[in-house]
Amino acid sequence: MSDTHEWATTVSNMSSKRSYLAAAAVGNKIYVMGGHDGSSCSSTCEVYDTTTNAWTSIANMTTKRAGLAAAAVGSKIYVMGGYDGSSYFNTCEVYDTTTNAWTSISNMTTKRGNLAATAVGSKIYVIGGFDGSSRLNTCEVFDTFTNQPAAGSHTSTYVDPLTNQPAAGSIPIETSTFEEAAAAIRLLADGLLGTVIQADATLRSTVIDKHDPQAAERQMEAVTETAEKRDAAAQSLLAGLRSVDAMRDAIVSRLTQTFRVPTVDDLLTLFKSKDGPCAAAQSELTEARNEFERLDQALFEVQY
Repeated sequence: MSDTHEWATTVSNMSSKRSYLAAAAVGNKIYVMGGHDGSSCSSTCEVYDTTTNAWTSIANMTTKRAGLAAAAVGSKIYVMGGYDGSSYFNTCEVYDTTTNAWTSISNMTTKRGNLAATAVGSKIYVIGGFDGSSRLNTCEVFDTFTNQPAAGSHTSTYVDPLTNQPAAGSIPIETSTFEEAAAAIRLLADGLLGTVIQADATLRSTVIDKHDPQAAERQMEAVTETAEKRDAAAQSLLAGLRSVDAMRDAIVSRLTQTFRVPTVDDLLTLFKSKDGPCAAAQSELTEARNEFERLDQALFEVQY
């Protein structure tokens, strides 16, 4: 596919007219939320699949919002602030792309509409906006691991237990709990899968110009660079999977020793019984298994 540096109009239209909306990408899909249709503010949302050029309606936000902001962290999309036609908000909510469900989260400290937001690692930064009477130069940050405004906590790097080295493509995590480590790896995996998918799509659609040797040479160089990026992303994803596998094994070993049972299934049976000793441990183990299985399937899809 030649690079024309021009805009194409072959993208399908949204199902609804929207201004003052917010958008965020997860993988190869673009999600749009809220906005104003010319007569009222909206809570409706839809998703565009870049591989099929099709829009699909998804669950509505819990609140009508125009002039909102959005940012994606892993498989979740966070929306902040906005205006419903009469009031500006400090409220926020999060959309889980895997369950098609919205959940309210901690409020911002300041009401903000027409604000900006971006994600850096696991944290979301909101910048400026309008509170109903004044334009703002204030900013704040939200930690998606703790679901609380971020404080001045220490930052550590996730280490691959198999190599005792920082995991390839690792991102900061705030504590050593499994839930937060798994969230960090989920975020990393989602980004890497997006890179692999985009690189593969580019490679499949590239047509070498056989009539222009110089153009063909440039295209081949671009193909080689894209393939290298794809392979590097796949290797980083593999490192993340090894980390999840090692964490899962460590958790299983610890729990089976603690409760004196031989297998994971025995653990789950014990925890599900009416006298189960530790609901938190059940949740931790189930999350570990689910995370490993999800990422293992993701790697299988990348490889095959």
